[in-house]
Amino acid sequence: MAKTYDKPDRGNFRAFKNNSKEIGDDRPLFQGKLTLPNSKDERSFALWPYASEKDGASILSGRAGVSANSQIASYTQPAKETVQKLAVEIPSKSGGEPFKLEPDSLILFTNKSKDADNQERPDYYGFYNPGDGKLQRVAAWSQLDRYGNPMLTGSVQAYDQNKQMEQDAERPAQSAHNMASDRELEHAR
Repeated sequence: MAKTYDKPDRGNFRAFKNNSKEIGDDRPLFQGKLTLPNSKDERSFALWPYASEKDGASILSGRAGVSANSQIASYTQPAKETVQKLAVEIPSKSGGEPFKLEPDSLILFTNKSKDADNQERPDYYGFYNPGDGKLQRVAAWSQLDRYGNPMLTGSVQAYDQNKQMEQDAERPAQSAHNMASDRELEHAR
């Protein structure tokens, strides 16, 4: 069963394997739903798998749709001025060029800092850009559903770039392991 969070500052993330997916076709590997923090409106998404050219690690990327309530409101309410959706840049920890995440885009990376000493860490981490200029951080754990198929469950939380930079500054010098994660982010551009 998918984890649910009662904390208002977190949204839910869950994805199930697309049973129609076959090796080599263009269908997404995962289909799921996510909610943003402080919201119950679900957004459907699809994720396609890619392998990192550097080390073969899994990268999942895709797009999320608009919530059902927003879609219904667009039909039932008078036409409003269209709000422009914004791309968001994720700064590089290694000083390289920032990664640009387009509106409604979602990207997850294999968490290379998960090891025997850190089993509680998520299997995947990444970002979601809902298009409002407020980047969301995604943490996802892999597990099996009741049929033995892979699934992802986790949380969505507002990404505070300043808080992340403070945490990074408090840590000892950046390890080669973390720098490799930055290169993966840069590669995904």
